[in-house]
Amino acid sequence: MRLAAYEDAIYQRDGDVLTVHRAFPLFMWGLASEVEELIVLGRLDPAQGRSHYVVPEGGEFAALPHYGSAGDARAVALALGGTLRRFWSVLGRVDTVWVNGPGPMALVLALLAVARRRRVVLGVRQNTLEYARTRFPGRRGPRLAFGLMEAAWRGLARFTAVTAVGPDIAGIYRASHRLHELTVSFVSEADIAPPREGGAGGATLLSVGRIDTEKNPLLLADVLAELGPPWRLQIVGEGPLEAELRARLAELGVADRADLLGYVPLDRGLFELYRGADLFLHVSWTEGLPQVLLEAFAARLPVVATDVGGVGAVARGAALLVPPGDAPAAATALRRLAGDLSLQRELTEAGVHRVRARTTEAERARLVAFIETESDSGWDRYRWLMPWTARAIGAVKGIVAEAADRAYGIRTNEQISQHELGYSTASDNLHYQASGWLTVPGMFSGWEPRPGPEDVLVDLGCGKGRVLVQVARRYPVRRVLGLEYAPALGACARDNLERTRRHHQAASFEVFTGDASTWPIPDDVTIVYLANPFVGDVLAGALERIIESWERRPRRLRLAYAAPLEHQRVLATGRFRELDRADARWMRWTGVDPEQFRRYEVIPASDA
Repeated sequence: MRLAAYEDAIYQRDGDVLTVHRAFPLFMWGLASEVEELIVLGRLDPAQGRSHYVVPEGGEFAALPHYGSAGDARAVALALGGTLRRFWSVLGRVDTVWVNGPGPMALVLALLAVARRRRVVLGVRQNTLEYARTRFPGRRGPRLAFGLMEAAWRGLARFTAVTAVGPDIAGIYRASHRLHELTVSFVSEADIAPPREGGAGGATLLSVGRIDTEKNPLLLADVLAELGPPWRLQIVGEGPLEAELRARLAELGVADRADLLGYVPLDRGLFELYRGADLFLHVSWTEGLPQVLLEAFAARLPVVATDVGGVGAVARGAALLVPPGDAPAAATALRRLAGDLSLQRELTEAGVHRVRARTTEAERARLVAFIETESDSGWDRYRWLMPWTARAIGAVKGIVAEAADRAYGIRTNEQISQHELGYSTASDNLHYQASGWLTVPGMFSGWEPRPGPEDVLVDLGCGKGRVLVQVARRYPVRRVLGLEYAPALGACARDNLERTRRHHQAASFEVFTGDASTWPIPDDVTIVYLANPFVGDVLAGALERIIESWERRPRRLRLAYAAPLEHQRVLATGRFRELDRADARWMRWTGVDPEQFRRYEVIPASDA
């Protein structure tokens, strides 16, 4: 399996070292040992620096454009084009995509992967609606936006496989096509601590988590105040409420008994903090299945946690659970646990049993097995929708093409039948339909060397000149030539080139009228472009003219063939060698099969 994995995480580079700001992506990176190829996608901060976690070796990083926050609609929109281009390139190399969301970019990427007919697995790590309710209390706009994203994600889940972190979220997504309940674990068997001598008899509390609204960090100060001396609290984490937490600790007079340690990675001291504490306190308002509980269980640390989300499923019977937001209840549970060594041993042994069933190795293996068995898609049950989907996409493409025509100041968008062009219906010349606006960048992406001052390009069957205009504007070639059988179309191509002349990088252009099967290819032409303008004998004649031009003047002469319906005819000449195959990303809905561009080079008869 060749897997691409996406989560909206921010990465940074420090020289050759790649780091990421949160732990979950490390779980994705760990899949490299379980699959044939792994590509992980994420935002790359352009500023050099080092974040919290060093990315392990084994996978490949595909950097996406950076934006500061998913809530910044303008920044997301500006990054969208680059993200889609990068993701599309990655889709050409993988067969399976794991997209973790919901989020605006995740939704777009998942739909793009579906359009490419890749095996798609959606990932869900938290209760989005509960997250929005606690993070944006009283604010209808953000909650509505999160609600729409969640609805779209659940709708897409009906047709795809889903990984859901914890039973609470799995319950929300029970209507998905296929469902896997995932535990995100960073605990290996080797990380499990030996039994504690005599239990935890001290009064040092540890709490680990983001200092953010949904984690309810201000309650930590209230619990510490309820407990009184000699209890102390170590708080690991960082976030936007850190200043408020410090103020709350000072207000309650307990700041001298609390240590805010900031962010501490697992591999740089966090496991030691777990093992050095006496009890663990978790006070979130909302959770999926918090990995910090598994880490505490591995350290045999007695736990008190709020009974929210998926906490109960993993911690009931292995921790004391209390209602969220209830400081007296949490303090009471901590005192009870500190004074009962037998209860501590009972709960910590149960915790170790839970974590042994959820080690990082076991969870990754289960995840890969689940993804690999997703051999077909739930979309197959809804094939009747596909014609309507194609029509809708076709309408959108038409609108976009018309807008592009207007932006360029030209007219190329109409489709014209054989009859309107004056051709016989038995003719090998096909109807006129302009190449898509993204055909030229698609065809010449990865083209080495790029079209430049030594090149002359001819478009056989140039129509109204859309490709000629694009090439002339994009590339500093010596000449751009067009050949068109229909005089009216050739005249339109000339007019469109004249209209855009001031924007050209090409040194000159010329449009001819004639039959491609007999028209002699100029001997300075280095690139011949075909967008399936004709088939049969006309194509055969055009290929002969290309070979004759090379025979008169041997040179590097390449053929770019879009919508290559007669690929085998090209190869059957024995004089064209296929160079590579560019993915026809822009032609998925045109009915062309296979959906690819082909590129060839003329070779000597002796090499045939």
